[in-house]
Amino acid sequence: MSLTKYTEARTVKSQLVRFLTTGVFITLLDFVAYAIFLQLSFSPTVANYCSTSIALITSFFVNKNFTFRAKDSNQVRRFTLFVVVTLIGIWAIQPVIIIMLLPLTSSIFDSPFLAPIAAKVVATIFSTAWNYILYKTIVFKETSS
Repeated sequence: MSLTKYTEARTVKSQLVRFLTTGVFITLLDFVAYAIFLQLSFSPTVANYCSTSIALITSFFVNKNFTFRAKDSNQVRRFTLFVVVTLIGIWAIQPVIIIMLLPLTSSIFDSPFLAPIAAKVVATIFSTAWNYILYKTIVFKETSS
C-alpha cells in the first residue's frame, strides 16, 4: 500500500470515528428530547419531528466544525444541502420506518412507551447510514481549488 493510500485510509477512518462519536452525542440528544415529548403526550411521529429538529441544528455545527472540518467556502449552500439531506433522513426515512415497525415492536414490547423507542432505534440506524454517505459525498465534500 502506498503512503498516499495509507494516509487517505487513515483520514477516512478518523473521519468515520468522529462521525460516529458525534452521532452518539446527537442521537442521545435526539432520544432524550423524543422521550420528553412522548411523556408530554405527543404522538410518536410528532415527537420525532420535534426531537429531530433540535438534533438537526446541533448536528450541522458539530459535523461541519468537528467531523468533516469543512472550510467555509459557501456556507449557505452547505447548510441548505445539509438541511435537505438531513430532513429526508429524519422526516421521511425515520417516520416511514417507525410506522412500518410499530406493529412489530408493539407486539414485542407490551409498553406504549418502549414500542416507539425500539422502532426509532432501527429507524435511526438507517438514517445514520444515509446521512454519512451523503454528508461525505455531497454536503461536506471538499471542492478542488
